[in-house]
Amino acid sequence: MPELPEAELAASQLRAWVDRIDTALVNDERALRGQDTTAFCRALEGRTIEKVERLGKHIVADLGGGRAWWIHLGMSGRLARREADDLPAATRWAVRSQSRWVGLVDPRIFGRTAAGERSWVLATAKLDDLGPDALVIRKKALATALGGTRRAVKTALMDQSLVAGLGNIQVAEALFRARLHPARRSDTLDEAEVAALWRGMRGTLRDTLRDLRDQVSRAESSGEVIYMSDGASENPFQVYGREGEPCVRCGAPLERIVQGGRSSFFCPDCQPPR
Repeated sequence: MPELPEAELAASQLRAWVDRIDTALVNDERALRGQDTTAFCRALEGRTIEKVERLGKHIVADLGGGRAWWIHLGMSGRLARREADDLPAATRWAVRSQSRWVGLVDPRIFGRTAAGERSWVLATAKLDDLGPDALVIRKKALATALGGTRRAVKTALMDQSLVAGLGNIQVAEALFRARLHPARRSDTLDEAEVAALWRGMRGTLRDTLRDLRDQVSRAESSGEVIYMSDGASENPFQVYGREGEPCVRCGAPLERIVQGGRSSFFCPDCQPPR
């Protein structure tokens, strides 16, 4: 499931795979936000990507001339590259650059994209609503964000307006590294606990990104990432998806609770409630 590391990888792939866009196509208009196929393709065709940046889970490509292209991977999206017109069946949109097709493969169709005048694109994507990026947020800013809410720390960290880029997986891993129970009230964390959480966030994000890059480097033919949910890669995480398995630190069986309709995995001994 794409979170910050997957978006960072996709941004680097877009930089490497696409420069001048010769042709754009849309196979499913549900992947577009705020425009139809004609407007989307017209906004991209003939444009050259000058810069690609990642904001939380979002990707924004600068097309020059005050224009931009926004991509969100949704719940299952990933970029695919093909030398010929043989993109996978679940490809929702694609662009051709130097005889190479690059498209969004998104089985669950939650990914979204838009292209056009930059201010319109950023407003359409609601990027001004994002909080500080999880990979670069400072400890003081994290403390301020969490200290201002009485919500459970797991729930607060999932709020993109507080911290941008974290999802269910990365939050579970960060809390485990910080030895914090997912139901702990955010505004009760002390300075040392916030510091531990900050280190845990940075650690799990960087480790996941490294693992993704290693996986992609091994897939030389396609250069594509394969998610755990696709059933084609092993679980690389310490607690996520491991209910009942022994904790890697203390050996206690890992547990799962549901918060806001999402599963939270944790160690009852290493992450006791307080």
